[in-house]
Amino acid sequence: MSKIRTLKDLENQSQPYQPFGVSQSNGDSSSSGGAQSCLQAVFPGFKYKSFTFIVTMIQIAIFILSELYFWYLQRNNTNASYTCVLYKLGSKYAPAIVFKYHLHRLVFPIFLHGGFGHIFFNMLTQTFYGYFLEQKYGIKRFAFLYIVSGIGGNLLSAAFVPTGTAIGASSSLFGLIAFQCVYFFENWDRLGPGKNRALLWMAIILISNISSARGDNTIDHHGHAGGFILGALIALQYIEYEADSKFHVKQKVALGIAVSYVVGLLVYIFSMRSLASRENTYADACRYVGW
Repeated sequence: MSKIRTLKDLENQSQPYQPFGVSQSNGDSSSSGGAQSCLQAVFPGFKYKSFTFIVTMIQIAIFILSELYFWYLQRNNTNASYTCVLYKLGSKYAPAIVFKYHLHRLVFPIFLHGGFGHIFFNMLTQTFYGYFLEQKYGIKRFAFLYIVSGIGGNLLSAAFVPTGTAIGASSSLFGLIAFQCVYFFENWDRLGPGKNRALLWMAIILISNISSARGDNTIDHHGHAGGFILGALIALQYIEYEADSKFHVKQKVALGIAVSYVVGLLVYIFSMRSLASRENTYADACRYVGW
């Protein structure tokens, strides 16, 4: 029985698979090396020279360095807080965004994680979905999807939880999940006989992510929702290469909603003048973090 892992496994075998922006392989697996071949068996589309691999390595490196620095701080300050380390590295915090113009706090949280379990499950989901989507749509389009979904999640989080900090790649990952959901919906008739099984597997992943977050006030639900929303809207732009002309109207509407979403949230966040009293809350409390 064939195993269905991603949408790649559902491609109609009668139609040639030609990823957007990626040249076809000549089929010679000997040039890729045994290690890469093994990784491709687990993560279809795996490549060392890919955005997914590079960003994953960066996130792991930042996590290790932040843990080591926190350990160093604890040796000299028993009151050291990992939250302060993450704040200094750029965690989402709306008062700093509004009054200090720390716009990097809408992007940097994508690269930060709060523990081994946090980064492990995020990287597992990222590599599971990332390589195939990057192979199919190209590095530039995939990078745009990944980063903008993350920004969308952090924007919604900043708007609804302005005085809380937030980190994690989950906002970007929910954008990837939303992308696949839209892909299924718009291309259902084109998918192969294993589509029901693949849809069930994707639903299990999505439901498990949502159910595991219930009742946990440390999880940024708004970040997840914001990433999912922008991921779905971007998906409607990308799949124009697989849809007929009547799909263009839906694309224009989705583009208008996406732009309104980002601009509207930015305007709302920068209008929250009541946050002025919280501007220096973390800056003052985290002065012992030496940068």
